This record gives sequence, structure tokens and C-alpha cells, in this order.
Amino acid sequence: MEPKKICIIAVNYFPEVTGCGPYTTDLAEKLVQAGNDVTVVTALPHYPQWAVPAEYKGKEHRTETLNGVQVLRCRLFVPVKMSAFARIAYEATFLASAWLRSRRLKPDVVLAVSPALGDVVAGSSLARRRKVPFGVLVQDLMTAATTQSNISGGDKVAGLASAIESKYLGRADSVAAITESFSDSILELGVESSRVVVSPNYSVKNIEQIPRNRAREMMGWDESDFILTHTGNMGLKQDLGNLIEAIKLVNSDKVKLLLVGDGSQRSELEAQAGSNSKIEFMGLVEEKDYSALLSASDVLLLNEAPTITDMSLPSKLTSYEASGKRILGAVVPGGNTAKVLDKLPNAQWVVAGNPAELAQVIEDLSNQGPDLETSAGAATSSSETQALRNQRVDWVLNLIEK
Repeated sequence: MEPKKICIIAVNYFPEVTGCGPYTTDLAEKLVQAGNDVTVVTALPHYPQWAVPAEYKGKEHRTETLNGVQVLRCRLFVPVKMSAFARIAYEATFLASAWLRSRRLKPDVVLAVSPALGDVVAGSSLARRRKVPFGVLVQDLMTAATTQSNISGGDKVAGLASAIESKYLGRADSVAAITESFSDSILELGVESSRVVVSPNYSVKNIEQIPRNRAREMMGWDESDFILTHTGNMGLKQDLGNLIEAIKLVNSDKVKLLLVGDGSQRSELEAQAGSNSKIEFMGLVEEKDYSALLSASDVLLLNEAPTITDMSLPSKLTSYEASGKRILGAVVPGGNTAKVLDKLPNAQWVVAGNPAELAQVIEDLSNQGPDLETSAGAATSSSETQALRNQRVDWVLNLIEK
């Protein structure tokens, strides 16, 4: 097959290390490795800090070549505090910039990454102008986010989000969902079933399973502490105040909560934690240190707002699974995350929004002591990861043949 010109429109991309960005980065680079010409139209880095780093400030439009991928950066409005109307401004500014940055491109296929509606609208517009196939990779659903993520004013724009998402997903030649539950929600938006496929996420990080004692030495942690770690975004849908309240109820000074990352709610969470010695915050760690962080932890945490059902699936879960460590979630029964945790041998969950119940499970786990053996059955094998990666690459390339 001759090399194809592929355009990916996605608001999140490298150097962002959490959320959707790493998956888009991996896909783009693997398409290049397969011999294709790939251009990514994306925003200036801003997630999960919701702030543009110093090295990118003052450069509203910037072109880079990263691992063979041409990256066209766009300006956008980055809200200090998220609300439905701030999200509209965020989406609209990226849509306008992405449309301008992509208008001269002549791709053979266009791929957009949801949940950003601006990605999908700009991608659809480019594909229609160039009369080429258009695909959408659904990592999150924006319609569900407006009603489930507790965003201020979300209910007022839910109808608009639904109309846009339905219209532009319906225009796609193929829509790839990361879970079966997502595919059901996409069908409810009116997308033809023949155009919906399932393309599960996989661990894009190289996760090494390190013995706990060695990992603790690498992290400089006390061997006797029982540490529960949550990594990634600190936003509304994570509802991390639930973890803080649960740890406050645990009757042991050896049980520690480590919140790693950044996000729109970090300052509020730090205020909620106060001077509690059992709660610590840490910034995002580099990938080379991420394996040690996970392996040094006793339990890896997921937490969702009680309203979250089918809008998303935590991206961190693939790395958690690959680490082989115990996973504890506070999630909605019957939701996407609960369904995935039910299938993992080293995972359990409690109902979201109940800190007392969560605290009791944490105490039970701490009384059992550290799990010194990682779960061999938990980690997705390299061959399985490669198969899922190839499946996603093939999905993009097969779009061209439609």
C-alpha cells in the first residue's frame, strides 16, 4: 500500500502525559512507522494543568516535527475555572484555529478525537471539503459529560451538545468507541450501527513491574506506610474530595493518600485536605518514574463522581492494570468503569460518593498488609497490547478503502 496522507484533529497531544493525548500521540507515531505521512492539528499543551507551559506561551501558532509527525499547534482559550460556557469558549476558539490551520491540507483521510466537539466539527468540515473519508475515535462523550460531570451550567447546554455530537458523528464514515458501553451510547445518538466499531484502549506507557521494596527505595518512601495512590487529572468528574474524606475516616497514621497530577480542582482539594499528615499532593511524574510510582504503591485508586455512568473511562486504568497492583475504585454501579473493574482479577470497587464505605474497605486492605506479589494475570501482555494497537492503526487505514 502506498503511503497515505493522514490528518488527525485532536485538542490533546504530546507533551501532555495523561488523558486522551498519549493515545492520540501513540496512534500518530505508529501510523508514521507504518510508512504514512501524518499531520496532527492540535492545541498548545494545557492539560491537565489547564495552563499553557512557559515554553509554549506567546506562540499562538507553532509547527513542530515530533517523531516523524508534523504537529500544527493552534491557539485556544484555556479557562481558569471550568463551566459550560467556558467550555463553549474553549471549543469555539480551538474550532476556529483548527479550521484555519487545516484548510490547506489535502489528506487522504481525516480522523477526529472526541470528546472535544471542535475536533469533530473541524474534522468533518475538512473531510467534506476534500471529499475524503472521515473517522471519529470516541474517548469520551461530550453529550454525557454535560449532564454527568457536575460542570456548572451543563444542563443548559446539554441539548446543544447532543445536537452537534449527533449530527457530526452521523456524518462520519466510521466511529470507533473504546468500550461496548460507548458504542451503545453512540447508537442512541442516531449513528448507524454499521458505522460503529469497538477499539479498546491499551497501555501506551511502558509499565515495568518493579518489586515493592526496590520501588520504595527509588521513590524514597517509608517501607511501613500503606500508600494509596491516585494519578492523573484532578477535575470535577474525578470528585477526589471523596478520597480525602475517606482517608480522614481511616483510623491509622500509616495509611497515606497520595494524589499525583494536576487539574482544575487541585487548589480546592488542597484546601479540603488542609494540614492532614495522611494526605500528600505530587505533580505529574515523568514516564521513566511512573512505573516506580505505581509499583511502590499498595493500592491504585480510581474515583468518579456519583453522576458518572457512561461518559468516560479513566485513561489511567490501562497503566494501573499493566502494573499488576491492586486497584480500588469508587464508581457508579453498572457504569463503564465498574464493568471493566469487574473483569480484572486484582480489582474491586465500592459505590461512588460514600466515603465511609470507602474508608472501611481501605482499612480492611491495610490490615491485610502490603501485597508483595504483583498480579501476573492483571497486566495486558505485550502481544495483546500490540494487537490492540494494530487494530486501531488498521481501522484508520481501512477508512481510506471505504
